[in-house]
Amino acid sequence: MKETNLVIIVLLLANLAATIWFGVNNGGSAQGSAAQYNSSQALPAVISKEVRSNIFESIKENFNSRNYEELYAILGPAVQARFSKEESFKTFEKLSDYFDSIESGAYSHSEFLGENGDARNYMLYYTIKLSDKSKFGNSGTLKVTIVVRGSEYEVYGLRINAGDA
Repeated sequence: MKETNLVIIVLLLANLAATIWFGVNNGGSAQGSAAQYNSSQALPAVISKEVRSNIFESIKENFNSRNYEELYAILGPAVQARFSKEESFKTFEKLSDYFDSIESGAYSHSEFLGENGDARNYMLYYTIKLSDKSKFGNSGTLKVTIVVRGSEYEVYGLRINAGDA
């Protein structure tokens, strides 16, 4: 039970840190007009169908093979500067213990999270099927936070929510 609480606390702290970071870097200001907001919602061309598929396949392959080194490498430099490999590996091990493996998945949709200067933040959603060994059910959602700057992007985080996708 202590391990479950630790994973929940780590995930909540990571979520809180991301929320604070986006709030501080956004200056707490509103997005502006509805037209401006709507024009920013569409995924930029750099996040093509192929890129979305490659992101998922890379996460799936490295998560299933317990290749935490490569899973950590998927994360962008800004995230790596905040969290050590050791911290990340412990979290990845806990996720592997709880969810076992991802059998299959497909991109579902994206959500525009906001802008911070030249960075546009998005959440990619993938509907996933988990193995029978998952402690939280056999289906869920993989959420991947990405930040796009011009023609480049970085993965800022990933999480798995089990249950009905």
